[in-house]
Amino acid sequence: MTMKYRLFGRTGLRVSELLLGTMTFDDPAEAGRIVDAYADAGGNVLDTASAYGRSEELIGSVVRRRDRFVLGTKYTLSRDAADPNASGNHRKNLTVSLERSLRRLRTDHVDLYWVHIWDRHTPVEETLRALDGAVRAGKVLCTGISDAPAWVVSRANTLADWRGWTPFTAGAPGRPGLAHRAGTGGGRRRPAGRGGAGRDPGAGGAGVDPPPVPVGAAAGRG
Repeated sequence: MTMKYRLFGRTGLRVSELLLGTMTFDDPAEAGRIVDAYADAGGNVLDTASAYGRSEELIGSVVRRRDRFVLGTKYTLSRDAADPNASGNHRKNLTVSLERSLRRLRTDHVDLYWVHIWDRHTPVEETLRALDGAVRAGKVLCTGISDAPAWVVSRANTLADWRGWTPFTAGAPGRPGLAHRAGTGGGRRRPAGRGGAGRDPGAGGAGVDPPPVPVGAAAGRG
């Protein structure tokens, strides 16, 4: 089977049809073997999050050809249960989480930075402006939002268009359980994000919309 690639939302970024989720990474040797096997198969998207234990740290230690992967991570979930500002989508948590993720991943930027889950207590304008600042600083290339109702993604990208901010390149529908815990009341719906890009976290798909495009192998190990 030959790996196929798709365009990521309304960008020219090529992503493999299968992404590698790294939430359960715990052992360096095993993580290295998995990343190598994935790269050998043509995969080029690594997905992690600030709340995934040692995942970011292990990716940073086993990925040597950083430029050959599309590296994505997420923030929102708590980094420190004793700190009320160590979770949420506000500017402070975004700034601290991003800097911590970059250190752990041993890189100066991430290709995709996800808002892990909708935070109804933080104005979406604050989140968008903070993400736009990270993009303009070169620390983030594309942004996405996961587990958010369609109207949130649609409103956010409308505001971004009006104000000249970076829009969400990808959006993921909220799962009922997460939606209710977040107070959204939303279900599994396809978001009206920019370009209609969607990522179903339950299916593990990348946030892409157009049909596959033939490109050469995009992944590389070290």
